[in-house]
Formats: sequence, structure tokens, C-alpha cells
Amino acid sequence: RVTLGGFLDWLDAAREHERGLEEADVPELAEVHVDAGAVQVLTVHAAKGLEWDVVAVPGLVEGTFPSGRVLPRPEAGGWIVGPRKDRTWLTGIGRLPTPLRGDREDRPDLGWSTVGDTHELRDALEQMALAGGTYSVREERRLAYVAFTRARRRMLLTAPVWSTGKLPRVTSRFLEEVRALATDGVTTRRWADLPDPADTEQHQNPRLAEEETAPWPVSPDARRQAVRDVAVALASAREAHPGNRSPTSDHPERAEWDQLAALLLAERAEDRHSDQEPTVPDHLSTSAVVELSRDPRAFRASLRRPVPRPPAHHARLGTAFHAWVEQHYAAAALVDVDDVDDRDEGGGAGDDLSALQENFLASEWADRAPVAVEVAVETTVAGRRVRGRLDAVFVDEDGGLTVVDWKTGSPGPAEAQQHRALQLAVYRLAYARLTGRPEDQVRAAFFYAATGRTVRPDLPGEVELEQLLAGLTADPALPDTPVVRGPRG
Repeated sequence: RVTLGGFLDWLDAAREHERGLEEADVPELAEVHVDAGAVQVLTVHAAKGLEWDVVAVPGLVEGTFPSGRVLPRPEAGGWIVGPRKDRTWLTGIGRLPTPLRGDREDRPDLGWSTVGDTHELRDALEQMALAGGTYSVREERRLAYVAFTRARRRMLLTAPVWSTGKLPRVTSRFLEEVRALATDGVTTRRWADLPDPADTEQHQNPRLAEEETAPWPVSPDARRQAVRDVAVALASAREAHPGNRSPTSDHPERAEWDQLAALLLAERAEDRHSDQEPTVPDHLSTSAVVELSRDPRAFRASLRRPVPRPPAHHARLGTAFHAWVEQHYAAAALVDVDDVDDRDEGGGAGDDLSALQENFLASEWADRAPVAVEVAVETTVAGRRVRGRLDAVFVDEDGGLTVVDWKTGSPGPAEAQQHRALQLAVYRLAYARLTGRPEDQVRAAFFYAATGRTVRPDLPGEVELEQLLAGLTADPALPDTPVVRGPRG
């Protein structure tokens, strides 16, 4: 609950279970790393201290960055927004009162103790709201400085004129200040002026008149087939009319479509004929390690063209079962969806949450008290950071530990179990390193709730695990002949 008591309870739980919100032994858990082989989408806060070759900061309009509830209005032949107002902690119980904050000396607040009557109170509230708005914009200016200094070479700043509302969006004061810089390093690539307020038709959002239709439900295969059909049609048209291949200056739209078609065709040809496999990333989840072990070629293909997975019943069932187990142990649930293996062999009891619960209550784990639940771990294996989340850890009679991973499906064939055992091997190694224990004092097991069985597979040791992952992640040999790239470069 969003109350002061709930906040204090959360701090107590964080201190007891999360070591003050950060694991002292693994500080990398909360860090963001620069990945040169990917497009990273981050908040400005998460990007602090990092640097990229190219950075884009979109949405630089008043009301977005800086944020706040603002309404554009015409004035002096242009558009402006009024002063921002922020009532700070008086907006709701979800914000900490200013007198209780450690930085209260620098924040505007309501001098309620000196207010004589309701008229003075109204004036004081209005003054505090204006002061709070000024303070918020000042803080966001610092944030904008962070965003604008993350680029090593190039930076792209954008601002829309129209969004989903009826009125245009006023350009952010932060972007206007950058445009006003008289330096050679700032270039306006394309700039659309705000509409004339005197023209009542011009300052109506043209996007609201556009009718948008789409088929429902959407099938991923349908879109793929549509792209294939377009590519085939374009290729056939070019073969039938070779004289139309070269765009002319009289048909700029045709030139744009020809260029797009060339890119699509070259990309398809590249994906079909390229002999160079994508490089396995430096950071992997335990589920990614299992996928890599199951089918290295399919895993690398998914790196070249990643697509989201469709909703899976077993993933939803696994999330519900994990949450129920955490309630059984009277601990706060924090389920990582990536750790819910929706490829477990399903069927039978696995499709019924109540049956999974009955099997768990009849197991050896129901009456045991875990020493840790939902432990986030990350360790280095074969030069790569592998992360995961341990469902539960129990102390054995001999003083050793057993890491248990809950599975909602059944064990499945022996080959599938062999691949899945790599997940436990990583968990065991990571927790042994985290607690400083010898590896032979940490055991690991799967509990399959669909059958009620506990499986303790033979796990590779640290050296064998390093060798296995090194072999799986090694880059394939480069082809003898150079690969010809398409127009994408």
C-alpha cells in the first residue's frame, strides 16, 4: 500500500532480503552496460555515466521533456505554454512530504504554520505550486544535460508538431536553447514551423482526420507473407519492365519506393546467403544458455532477427504458480518472466493450477523453510556474464545447500533434461560464488509440479561448464571468400 507504514515495511524487507536494495557482492546487477552491437532504449537516469557513438533524444516538447501538465495557447502570433505548476507532495499520499526529506532545504514547501486564514492558504498554495514547477523544470534541465552529453560523436534531437491531441505541441525550451547556439556543430536537418494561430483550420490536428484500419487478430505469418508478396511483385515488375528500373527526377515517390524495395530484397538475399553467424552477446540469461544448448543454429538465427514470442499458456501458468509458492513461504514474489520456462513438456496436471498446488503440498518442499527465495544472481562463465533468479534455497541436514527451481511442466525426454540441467549448473556455481562456499556444498534440483517429482540431475562442474559454454558461444570460422553486403552496408 502507498502509505508511510508500507514504505517503512518495504525498507525493512529490502534491508533484510536485498542487502539494502543492492547486492554488495555483485554490484553489477543494477548497472547498465553499453552494447555496441545493439540499439539500446534507456531512460536518461539509466544512461548516466555511459557514452555511445550516436544518441537520439526524441519527444522534446513541453509537457514531455520537461514534463508536466501544460496546455498550449496562442499568443503574439505564436504558441506558448503557461508556467508549470507542481504541488509536490500535496498531490497525493504516494509522495514523501517535503519536511521529511533529506534535501528539504533546497525544495519549496508550504509555510502552513504561518497561514492566518483560508485566503492566505489559497495564495500560499498557488505560490508553492509555481515554485514547485520552477524547481521541477530546474531538475529536468539537469537531466537534459545528462541526456545531451551521452553522445561521443553525433546526437539527434527531435520534436513533433502534432501528437494525439487537438492542439500542436510547443517545442521544448531545452531544444530551443540548443538551436539558438551559434556553433558549427548544431545543424537543423528538417524543421516544420508551428501552425499559424490566426488560421483556425491550420491549427487543427490533421492526424485526427486520418482513418486507421487494421485486421484483427493479427497473425505474424500474415505480415511475413505480405512482405514476401510485395518483394516478389516488385521483382517481377522490374523483370517485365526493365526500362522502369531507374527512377527519374519526375517521380520522386517512385525513387523512394525503388530504394526501399532494393533494401528489402538485399536484406532477404543477405539473410539467405550470408555465411557469417551472429556473435553471441556478452550477457546471457540462464534460459538463453538452455536455448543455445538445445539448438545453437536457431539461437543465432534469433539474434539476427529477433521476434517477440507469442503469449504462452505455460508461461502464464508458471508465473501464477511461482507467485503462489512465494505466498506459501510468506515472502514477496518477484518473478522474472524470462526465467519461466514455457517449453516444459506440458499436459495432464500441468494445465491446472490447483493440481500443481496439490502436488507441491504433497512434496518434501512444502514443509521445509527456505533460507532464501527469489535470489537474483549473476556470474561469469567462459568470459560471459550469465544471470538468473533462484526460486528457493534450502539448508540440508549435512549443512549443505540445495537450490530448487520450480517447473510447471513434466521432465520430458532425456535430451531435454540434459540441456535444462545447464540452468541448474549455472545456478549452483553462481550461488556458491555468492556465498563463498565450495561448489560441492551446493546442490541443485528441479521440482516438476505437473508430476510432483523432484529431479536431481548430474551437473557439470565449474571447469566442465566453462568448457561447454565456451564451445557453444565460440564464433564460427569466417568464410574463405568475402561476404558481399547489401545496400544496408
